[in-house]
Amino acid sequence: MMRTLQRFFIDTSNILETEFNRSSSVKHTGLKGQDREMFIQKFLEKTFPKKFVIGTGEILDSNDNRSKQADIVVYDEFMPTFDYGTTKHFLSGGVLAHIEVKSYLDSNELVKALDVTKSIKDLNRDIDSGLSVGPIMSTKIPSFIFAYKGITKKNFKKTFTTYYKNEKNIDNYVDGVCVLNKYTTRNAFQNNKPPKKIAFLETKEDSLMVFFESLFSQMYKNWLGFPQLLKYLGNHTYKIF
Repeated sequence: MMRTLQRFFIDTSNILETEFNRSSSVKHTGLKGQDREMFIQKFLEKTFPKKFVIGTGEILDSNDNRSKQADIVVYDEFMPTFDYGTTKHFLSGGVLAHIEVKSYLDSNELVKALDVTKSIKDLNRDIDSGLSVGPIMSTKIPSFIFAYKGITKKNFKKTFTTYYKNEKNIDNYVDGVCVLNKYTTRNAFQNNKPPKKIAFLETKEDSLMVFFESLFSQMYKNWLGFPQLLKYLGNHTYKIF
């Protein structure tokens, strides 16, 4: 029997896919991309509490290092932001997550998106663990990629593993990738203990749900407790590719 929240995410996936197809009539490529980013932004704004600010811009750390332009930044409402005309700068200590949005995730677009996540992972997170209410899972800013369409699982996995072939620290990897209604990746522990590994999951219609849970699990550092979202979603097994 399908769980209530599982049905919610499947319905939302269908809505996102419909909005994606409808936006195809927009001829200007830049405007089309902005519309598709906005679809995801609106979904997050409706789903997450008001304490989270959803925006777009560059992320700045205390060493004055800046990331590449980030499509979606999830930010703590109590932290200041700084505008330079059309560009907004977010302080790395207030960033709870970052998401790159792609219409079609081919190999070239995947590399571009991973380059953005790398520029964000290279920043200092600038969080004093002694002042945090909850535990900090990583000193790196959580970073994700969402795509409406994408290449085959085989080609995706090949491009992904090639990109990170010389990277020894898994905390520098993107935290999750979702191709809507197809597949996802997420960081997973082996036997619930370090070292971590990357799980490639054929999640199909549950892709948005798995992506959301992974995103959610990275964003609780300022919460008094960690809501057990998985209890509401139920247990699911997916084919590994």
